[in-house]
Amino acid sequence: MAKISSEKKIFCEYPSNLRVLAIDTDPTVLEFIKKVCNEYCYEVITCTESLHATVILQEKRSTIDLVLMEVHMPKMDGYEFLLSTQEIDVPKIMMSFDESKKSVMKTIKLGACDYMIKPLHEDRLRNIEVDNAGESKKSRVVWTTELHGIFVKAVNQIGLASMILQPLAFALFSFSMFIQYMI
Repeated sequence: MAKISSEKKIFCEYPSNLRVLAIDTDPTVLEFIKKVCNEYCYEVITCTESLHATVILQEKRSTIDLVLMEVHMPKMDGYEFLLSTQEIDVPKIMMSFDESKKSVMKTIKLGACDYMIKPLHEDRLRNIEVDNAGESKKSRVVWTTELHGIFVKAVNQIGLASMILQPLAFALFSFSMFIQYMI
């Protein structure tokens, strides 16, 4: 146990400055996200209402590095949220117990860069990274319409089943597609 806490202390000496907006109606989920993110020195804003989260994102677009949002929300669901925030170049990761291909592909096509199946696991949250977050670093890569199109093409090319069953292979494939795009 001591090893774990000392490792976390060492990790936090080099903070990532990742700023996350987490949106879910379930306070338990938000508390879990906040707890895990805080252990890795990520700053977290939590919100239980998607309409309010839209206002927060509009106002703080330059200081938020990542959005984590439940797809099935009252008043404004994740699909509507993605549509209403398309012009904001912050990566959006959707999450839900709904693991249907239809739901996953709809969020990806509307602009989400990832989809997490609930229940969430600490290791999945721990590996969230947004390149170059924070003021002291270089500006981050902008999630453009063109880049998103390449991402959707990659998802369609390898298939959704491969993406869910083999996330590491998908991540490597996506990264290689991204590198090819950048060159």
